[in-house]
Amino acid sequence: MPELAVVGAGIAGLAAARRLVERAPAGTVVHVFEANARAGGAIRSEITAGVVLEAGPDSLLTRKPAAVELCRALGLADELIGPAPGARGADIFWAGRLHPIPPGLMAGVPSRPETLWRSGLLSWSAKLRALADLWRPPKPTEPDASLGELLAYRFGPQVVDRLVAPLLAGIYAGDIRTLSLKATFPQLAAWQDQYGSLIRAARRQPPPAGHRGPPFLTLRTGLERMVRVLVEKTSATWHFGEPVRRVVPEGGGFRLETDRGRYAVDGLVLATPAPRTREMLGEAVPEAGALLAEIPYTDLAVVGLLFRPAAFSPPRDKTGVLVPAGQGLALTAVTFVGSKWAYPEPPPYEAVRVFLGRAGDAGLLEHDDDALVARARAELERVLGVRAEPETARVFRHPAGMPQYRVGHLDRVARLEQVLARWPQLRLAGQAYHGVGIPDNVADGHRAADAVLAAVGAAVPVALGTRGDGA
Repeated sequence: MPELAVVGAGIAGLAAARRLVERAPAGTVVHVFEANARAGGAIRSEITAGVVLEAGPDSLLTRKPAAVELCRALGLADELIGPAPGARGADIFWAGRLHPIPPGLMAGVPSRPETLWRSGLLSWSAKLRALADLWRPPKPTEPDASLGELLAYRFGPQVVDRLVAPLLAGIYAGDIRTLSLKATFPQLAAWQDQYGSLIRAARRQPPPAGHRGPPFLTLRTGLERMVRVLVEKTSATWHFGEPVRRVVPEGGGFRLETDRGRYAVDGLVLATPAPRTREMLGEAVPEAGALLAEIPYTDLAVVGLLFRPAAFSPPRDKTGVLVPAGQGLALTAVTFVGSKWAYPEPPPYEAVRVFLGRAGDAGLLEHDDDALVARARAELERVLGVRAEPETARVFRHPAGMPQYRVGHLDRVARLEQVLARWPQLRLAGQAYHGVGIPDNVADGHRAADAVLAAVGAAVPVALGTRGDGA
């Protein structure tokens, strides 16, 4: 029987490992290597004083069903919860004031321009400029363009800087004017080509076929619950705290080198961030290493704060606040946990998640935890007027936490996959390639596992490797 391996136990690697175990022939050994002592990567949930604080992502996008389907397959369907029924969207902080996000936005496109007309976020000239989308000719976008460039052409710079950029920064943590249109919202180019106007196109889009229910779900005790159950229910050979130092193609398979030993495997999924993948693979495949080096990352930090409810007067009825660039703040977003999710019991404290870090900001994580908490507190006071001291503060650091899909990203990924095509038993998976969200990563892990199984099943099995002297 073949031996297979997954390197990286983030959500993409866990999804790949489960798929390999489920679909490989009986007797197949599946190794999972993780440098840290725990699985899940950025998915980490802490329950403090009865309140769930997420270190990283907090939701599952339901129109991309892979993650929700995985939760159901794991027996977690009864633990899924949706948005709080009283939640009324989010605000944008601009020029010292909070402005409600105009309803009707679709992929950053105002499908209901009349709501822009009533917004105090934009000047009158900017509102008129946005309506010019209805008659402006299409802008060529081949072979690729920046997302911000297209939207600024269609709607003007104020709409991009004050409205669209802060919305999309919550997804990609990037500079909208450097993000690849093809890698983020390729449908916008198709809409422009078909309808001319993006407003007209957005208004004519049917609802997603077969999709009903809330746009987002989470797990009532935090998304790390999914991670823990995945590990418990996946009968792999787990190697926590054992980073893979080198990957070397060898004899039709691969040699993995760790501090504890060497392992020979027939098929391999590398589900690690691009810099780590480059460290492991770049020496043996320098062309791949060079392409991986072209995927930059942004550092992020999340500061979780628990306040007495009286700290917020009047009580918050929004899900959060977004802060565009240019306001002199490191803060990019605030989430009100209790207002966002329909927890069975109201949380005893007002839980706030403060997101710090923008694309291009250097040195954020050089500050210690006390400094990051102080920064979050000061900026929260400026944005929301909250002067009370928090009961609890937690800092979650994400060095190189978010890959940047810069213009040309999909072409770089295609070239990378072409370089690695000489080893069909090797696949890459994870945030760096085809999508940054949890559903994207689950689906990517499944695709990678299926491809490895197909390649190994069609190949002559190589000699099985040792288990390593430390296994």
